[in-house]
Amino acid sequence: MLRLDADYIVPRDTIDEILELAPAADIGGYRSAFRYCIEGRPLRGSPYPPLPTLFRRDSIAFLQDGHTEKAHVAGTVPMLAGHIDHDDRKRLDRWLVSQFRYQAREVDKLLDTPWARLSWGDRIRLSRVLGPPVVLLYCLLGKGLILDGRAGWLYAFQRATADLILSMLLLQRDLSAPTAKK
Repeated sequence: MLRLDADYIVPRDTIDEILELAPAADIGGYRSAFRYCIEGRPLRGSPYPPLPTLFRRDSIAFLQDGHTEKAHVAGTVPMLAGHIDHDDRKRLDRWLVSQFRYQAREVDKLLDTPWARLSWGDRIRLSRVLGPPVVLLYCLLGKGLILDGRAGWLYAFQRATADLILSMLLLQRDLSAPTAKK
């Protein structure tokens, strides 16, 4: 089975690679790298991780993980050589509404996860202050998006805005939490 989101585009080379696969019995699926695109313009990098996208139907289970689901694949899960384009073309107003909904789910996930099980990125996000500037700098400098012109800047600002929404939701939750009375 090939699992795709509505904004994924599978290039012809990747389709050809998939058609030529002859997986051994221990292979439960394959992970794909993603090339993020803004309005059809490919970016040189993004924090979007490789994910299982092709798998045997009987070797996959999905678990809710914040605003998305994570695929747990039984067996070996090698990388495909090809990639999948992630070309999100939402209008800004729709993107902001979606991010608010996604980040509200992320708040619950972050606050319900024990500190020891959080990634370093999630720990930074929980600081309420460091997430937005760190992700902005990571995208622009670490992933080289500063060199991708307006598309790179827009994507970096989107990632920073998503983290800013998360920070505001965390702070709002902090302020609305009942305080201990003396």
